[in-house]
Amino acid sequence: AGQEAADVVFHELFALLRAIGTSPIPIAAAITGHSVGGGALPPRALRLTRAAARRELAHAFAEFGWEELDELAAGWSGEETQKAIRAWLDRRATPLE
Repeated sequence: AGQEAADVVFHELFALLRAIGTSPIPIAAAITGHSVGGGALPPRALRLTRAAARRELAHAFAEFGWEELDELAAGWSGEETQKAIRAWLDRRATPLE
């Protein structure tokens, strides 16, 4: 169940990130190129600049395969990682003196 849940979460997350990263329109201000020149560029120049600013991100998402994503999800849902996360959370749950 843990691996299936991790697969679903990572597939949905990366599908969203891919959609944001490859969108021709600015969706999130955190993506570079969202306000080039304070919005003073003509539409064509602005569109081309945005595309250039996101090119590397879009390429990375286009090249990232679902098999790699499954491996990534498996790493996060694995026993070793889950044990480390639980230990980290337990340390933070202890009140400071």
